[in-house]
Amino acid sequence: MPRILKINSAGTPGYFHLSFLLGFLAILLSISALAVILNIDRLREVRDDLIYDSKNHYLSCDELPTSEEVARVVSEHQEALQKIKQVNPGFVMVQIDTRTCPGRLDIVILYASHRDRVEIEKIINGYTFFGIPYRLINI
Repeated sequence: MPRILKINSAGTPGYFHLSFLLGFLAILLSISALAVILNIDRLREVRDDLIYDSKNHYLSCDELPTSEEVARVVSEHQEALQKIKQVNPGFVMVQIDTRTCPGRLDIVILYASHRDRVEIEKIINGYTFFGIPYRLINI
């Protein structure tokens, strides 16, 4: 198998086998393909949670509830929404996203710290806000 010239950190030449490089690339390609096959949304969830300290539902517009459904739930659960806003007054905001998917809505909760997120998740206590998908965004 051919060898490739490599200069090490001391500035002296050394060699490594092409088979090592090809093996490394094959492993990297396999891991990348596996990630795509398994579930890109799961990777997004991990990224959003660990890096951005946020949460998304990743639903398509067709999967979101109608504006009437959202209006009904929001009207019926004003007390819970106020409790969420009181987690950190002035720094926690609740919005209804009407722009992304016309006629189909979700709830967006903006917050300032991980502590806020933990408290908000305790209040909601589920994957939806009384059946309405929500997103948590750390601002």
